[in-house]
Amino acid sequence: MTLPRPPHPSFPPLLLTVLPRSPPRPSIPNATAFAYRLVSGKDILLAGQAALALFALGKVAAWFTSLGLVFVAAALAFSVPKIYELRKGEIDGLAAKAADQGKAHYRKFVEPYVAKIPRASTAVGGGGGAAAAAAAPAAKKAE
Repeated sequence: MTLPRPPHPSFPPLLLTVLPRSPPRPSIPNATAFAYRLVSGKDILLAGQAALALFALGKVAAWFTSLGLVFVAAALAFSVPKIYELRKGEIDGLAAKAADQGKAHYRKFVEPYVAKIPRASTAVGGGGGAAAAAAAPAAKKAE
């Protein structure tokens, strides 16, 4: 005795069409490039920033238990957007004022030292590497 087989489903023609593949997301290559720069040690500034961020995160995490951090993060995730909605104008004004003060402090304390750092394009002997070599023919064409 054979059992009857279930009928084959019939799909509408729209579902059978092959959709074109979407282009790959740039976030994945960007993330891998960032991870490579961080791990390779070629970008010392980035490695230092990551080390300082992890150090600060470790110090803050040492004050709380893991469950306490999860509770605080959940409480902030629900309360901060509501507080921002209630006082949007005041918060935006304070944020703009803080940004202006930050720019002023940058101009006062950091910019004099950044200006003293030699750039590869202004270094003695040309420097610049591949970028300068690529720009040289373009400069000759402009003349």
